[in-house]
Amino acid sequence: MTARVARSKDEVVAFEAERDEQLLPHERVESIWALVCEIDRIRGGDGTELRFDRSVARLERRGR
Repeated sequence: MTARVARSKDEVVAFEAERDEQLLPHERVESIWALVCEIDRIRGGDGTELRFDRSVARLERRGR
């Protein structure tokens, strides 16, 4: 865990950008999933209902 003191909104944005650059996309997903599992346990869940929504295969932009 890293703690920093930000004295302005610009410093917060810079800290967050620096943190985001250090994580690879799959590492970011893994950390988010760990938080989802922890929140489910806090709420009394057993993890059996947790899953990613597989109904979305891909996103396509509309043609103009």
